[in-house]
Amino acid sequence: MDPDRHGGWVAAAGMLAGLCARAASGGGQYVTTSLLGAGLLLHSVVFERDGEVVSGPGLDAAQTGYGPGYRLYAGADGRWLALVLPDEAVWRRLTSLPELASLPAEYAPLRGFLDGALDAAARQAETVLEEAFATAPSSTTRSTASSAASSPSRPPTGAGSSRSARSCAAVPRISPGLA
Repeated sequence: MDPDRHGGWVAAAGMLAGLCARAASGGGQYVTTSLLGAGLLLHSVVFERDGEVVSGPGLDAAQTGYGPGYRLYAGADGRWLALVLPDEAVWRRLTSLPELASLPAEYAPLRGFLDGALDAAARQAETVLEEAFATAPSSTTRSTASSAASSPSRPPTGAGSSRSARSCAAVPRISPGLA
């Protein structure tokens, strides 16, 4: 993802919309954009099935992520970390950690599942992870999550697997120092 290019594209689209509105109404327009919003817009999945719009996952109100497995978490030291839990194996290893024992057993990395039980599990997991990360410095939580991911995970196999899927299957992505 190239956020600068996407941000420019969204800003240009906003300016054109403003010019069209000015031509139609004669009034001025104010346009704002964000790199985060631009990246999400261009990578969101929205399609139609049986005449109904089916949208992809949405950001929470704080714009920290899509659910417990794809979001930013604040550490007790005020630093942030980004966490991606790409598969069930990593999820299971996290649930085996004493400080994360109350995570739901179900792999529910995103909010908004049509299945109410999975959506509830995702929301519960998000609360558990928020509380665990908020009570320790980001360096400690980064170390804890990384150790949970250090056990090798079997890469996906079969016709649907790809090199990129195999390369990210074993390790949660944790980025320190996002402030």
